[in-house]
Order: sequence, then structure tokens, then C-alpha cells
Amino acid sequence: MKRKLSIYRPNNKGDGAAAQFEFTDGKDAVWLSMAPQNGEKSFNWKEGKINVKLGIYELGAILAVCEGRVGGLGQPDGKGGYKGSIHQIQGQDQNSTIIGLTPAAGKEDQPARYLSISAKRNGEVLPRLSVGLGTGEREVLAVFCRHAMLEMMVDDYQGGGGEEASSTATDKPVVKPTTASAPAKKPAGRKVEAGPQVNEDGSDIPF
Repeated sequence: MKRKLSIYRPNNKGDGAAAQFEFTDGKDAVWLSMAPQNGEKSFNWKEGKINVKLGIYELGAILAVCEGRVGGLGQPDGKGGYKGSIHQIQGQDQNSTIIGLTPAAGKEDQPARYLSISAKRNGEVLPRLSVGLGTGEREVLAVFCRHAMLEMMVDDYQGGGGEEASSTATDKPVVKPTTASAPAKKPAGRKVEAGPQVNEDGSDIPF
């Protein structure tokens, strides 16, 4: 699986952005990073980058949007749009991040087109970053999310099931030897005749 997916959207006005999705083995998460444009085809990954961690359920929500099962990320806002996926520790209003994946304004009946991050750090509202997604980017992002989710689920299954998990993780099933012996076959071509029947005292049974 490809571990990083990058989407670059520079423009002539210089206010474009870039987005990167990166999956790290064993971390049970995908990191989404976005950076503003700071040149004709360059981006400020050093000072302008915004990072946010995506868990398996958030990846599932992004996948549902990319595949058209829901119109946008998060709850409807009552105005034809969506509130986005909100990251905020309870009681810490000074730091928050909102991930948006929405259709173009006025085109809510069309597939989601814009991926965005709005963030506040130490009370300072950072510039909103957004990249446009075409059909190809949506399809590739859907595949990336699906594969990352599958790998997370496999890691959880193999790592948390004790002996059963370790045995089922092997490539080949373990076959236990059996101690039961097969019944002996009678020699071919011989007829086995029963002996005389007798009572318990040894006398013949009358017919």
C-alpha cells in the first residue's frame, strides 16, 4: 500500500495549498497535513503547516463522502452545507481544528469538491487552507482511506487476541495429530465363520 497521498493545488494568485495524507504502521491513525502556497510551485511546510490526526471512524466518514453516500463531512449546518469534523479537547477553546469535505457553494447536489482545514492555535485563528478535489483525487483518496482502515483493523485483531489471535494470524492452519486408529480390515478372500454358541456352564445351546 502507498503510505502517503499528496494533493498540490498552487494557483496564479499565490493563495493555493497542498494536502498530504500519511499512514504510519502501528500508529492506528492517518496524519493529514496541509500547508499554504509560498511561491509559484512551493508550499510552506516548515512554518505554515497544520497537522491533524485521523482515526479509523473519521477515515470511514471521509470514505463515505468520497463515494457519494453522504454529501459532506460532519453534521448538516442547516444552510445546505456541513459543519465538518471538529477536533477539540473539552474545555480547551484555545485550540481546535475543523476538517471540511464539502461540495462547491450552491452545488450541494454534486459530489464533494473541497478539502479544507480551519484551525485555532493558542487562541489565534489561522488562515483557512483548502484544496480542490477532482474525480481522480476523490477516487484515490477513497482507496487510500479504505486500505488504511483495513490495516488498522488487522493490526488490532492480531495484537489484541492473545493465543487465538496469534494462531489465526498464521498463513497455514495448524493440523493436530489424531490418536484414533483406523479399524482393521478383514483379509480379502477369507470367510470368517462364527464358533459354536454355548451357555455360561459350557453346554451347547439347543436349536
